[in-house]
Order: sequence, then structure tokens, then C-alpha cells
Amino acid sequence: MEIFVKNLNLKHKEGVIMNLTTIARDFDYELPLFYEEKHSFNNIEALDSRFCVVLITNGTGVLTVNQNKFIFRAPCVLCINEKEHMVIEEQSDFDFQIIYFHPSVINSALNFETIRNLPENAPITLYQDSYWNKFFLTRSENYHGIISIGPMTMKRLTLLYANLNNEISNQNRENWPCRSRSYFLEILFTLDNVSIEEISLEEPLLLQVNEDFAPILLYLYNNYDQKITVEDITTKFNINRTTLSKMFRDNVNDTFISFLNKLRISIAAQLLRDTKLPISEIMYRVGMNDSVHFLRTFKKYTELSPSEYRKKYCWM
Repeated sequence: MEIFVKNLNLKHKEGVIMNLTTIARDFDYELPLFYEEKHSFNNIEALDSRFCVVLITNGTGVLTVNQNKFIFRAPCVLCINEKEHMVIEEQSDFDFQIIYFHPSVINSALNFETIRNLPENAPITLYQDSYWNKFFLTRSENYHGIISIGPMTMKRLTLLYANLNNEISNQNRENWPCRSRSYFLEILFTLDNVSIEEISLEEPLLLQVNEDFAPILLYLYNNYDQKITVEDITTKFNINRTTLSKMFRDNVNDTFISFLNKLRISIAAQLLRDTKLPISEIMYRVGMNDSVHFLRTFKKYTELSPSEYRKKYCWM
């Protein structure tokens, strides 16, 4: 499987060309894979040329993809295709790393056309390799390219990102393109392990949310681990209970308590899948202090007890 192209005549600067490609210091070949750390993000330079895998390790904010706005909460991974213009705004304590790549880094026969329309006579290996692009191409009411992850998965992905960056930055070992590619495939494999069918809180589409309601959502995403009451919200945002109830009904078709419980249970489920933390500690981590209430609420939304859920889904 060819993963680099020889004898390129490309404009370069300090070993990296400007089209989000890593090239060897002797400029004999390129690898369509590029690592970068940023403090703010707009993938305008990747449009029509690269997919993006964004590892968000800290912060909460609003993500705009084309004309749609969503809330995100770290830790998570954003899988953005070459047609999606992504801007991250309204950041709070934001930290992330990003990998740009062309599908040919997975298989040299793959491009933006073939991954969407594989030939009927394509070899089985091409079908198998195109599988890894599903995170970037699949979109539905419940999946917009945002994959929530737990702390252990974040730790694993952070290490893989660092290893990949070390290989393509230093190029100090033989076969660094193959090794870089191997770390990248491990990243996709890790995402595949955590993107199982699960209880998940659908990220609200903020274009459908009233501008007065968005700050309330952001507050809940930032403070779900604290004790939060209806009175806390009405006081903080200077509204009454009736108005708050109407806001939740009109914007997310839910009640305040139900939405907060779903948010907490979604995060608890992630921790059960991704850690070996005691269930009691997870309960407190998501802002719930009554074990009976936690058990009943968890089972209401997952149809499993926390221990049953961990036994079924935990990958560790």
C-alpha cells in the first residue's frame, strides 16, 4: 500500500508545505497527514482538501459547522469532512489538538469521490479501509461528528497524538511515514471502540435555540457536577419558573429536570465505559448525591443498572 508520493516539487517552509501535508526534510516524498496545535480554530484552509480530527481536551463552547451551531463539552473528538466549514466560538478554558488528513493516508486508492461511491468491483481491502471514514461521512439527527470520550480514552488519544507529532516533526527514525500512519490508524481504531450504541445526550442544535436560552444550556454543560436547582437557574438568569419551563419545552422539547438528568446520566455512562472508578464516585462526579435516585434515573434512561451497563460496555 503506497502512502507517500516521491519526487514532489512543492513550495515548502521548514519541512512542512502549506497544504496541510508533511514532507520529508530531503523533500523526496510527502505524507498527506498534518498535526497542529491551536488556540482558536477555523478550518477554512482544509476545505475541499482535508478531513480533520480535533481532540478537545479541555473546555466548553459552541461549534459552528456550516450553518449549524452545537454545544460541545470536553473531552470529545470532532470528526469533520472536507465539505464542512468548522468554527469554534464562545470558548471557555479551551484546549485542543488537530490532525488534518487525506483519505489516501489510509489507502492510496481512496479519495473524496471513492469513499462516497466505491466501485462495485472494488477489492475487499478497499471496502475494509473505507470503513474508517465513517466518522467523517455519516451524519444523522443524533450524530453531527461529535464523539464524546472519557478520561482514559482522552489519555490514550493524547499519547497517540503526541507520538504521531513526534514522528512527523522529527523524522529521526527510518520508516517514519509508516510509523506515523500506524499511530493515525490507532487513533481511528480507538474512536471505533468508543462509538458504540449507547445512551447519549443529543447535542442541541443552537440555530433552533432561542438566544436567551443558549446561555442556560452552556451553564448546565459547565456546572452539571454541582447542585443545581430550578431556583438557582431562575435567580441567575433573572427569569421565573414559568418562563424557564417554557424555554425548555420550546427549545429542547423537555423539562429542566429531565434535561439535566439526561446530561448527567450521559456523562456517567461515559465514565462507566471508560474508567474503573467506583460507581459511587461517578455518581458524585456528575452532581448526584442520592444512590437510590442515581440508580433509578440511570436505569430509566439505559434500561440497565450502572453495574450492568459497565459489564456490557466497559472496554477496559
